[in-house]
Amino acid sequence: MKNLISILLSAEEYRFSFNFNLLETNVINIVLLLAFLIYAASTNFKLTLERRKAEIVDSLSFAQSDFLKSLNYYKASKFDLDKSLTHLQSWRSLYLEEKKEEIALKHKNAKQKILNQFIVTENLIKNFEAKAFISIERYIILRVACQILRKFFCLSKKDQSKLLEQIIFNLGGV
Repeated sequence: MKNLISILLSAEEYRFSFNFNLLETNVINIVLLLAFLIYAASTNFKLTLERRKAEIVDSLSFAQSDFLKSLNYYKASKFDLDKSLTHLQSWRSLYLEEKKEEIALKHKNAKQKILNQFIVTENLIKNFEAKAFISIERYIILRVACQILRKFFCLSKKDQSKLLEQIIFNLGGV
């Protein structure tokens, strides 16, 4: 602190003065340091965005593969349902006269079990669709946020401060 005061005030005259010698004031070092910090921050931000994009793409592909698996399971269940219903109907017609009540009860139970399996399969498909939709929404939100940040950083300092003041005012700030 004393060095700063001694630079600004001369000991003999006690007057204010500026030092315009760039080598003594380390302006070049400060500019180089700021340039390095800006470059490092931008590359780090780019890497983070690329990593997040890869994670989102992976989660979307996993959700899509899960959806395809559940869709195949759904189709197989539906085929089994049709096949089972066909077998049950043919079996029912053969033994209807001898064991009408017993056959009706077995048919009802089998149909209920198959329908429960069908409902479970439909719920699985709906859950996988919702999961994929949420992943897509997150990706879109991330993309929009990245674009907004890119545009914000391209603005001048004056425009950035005006935009921030306007946002704070719109949010109810002072």
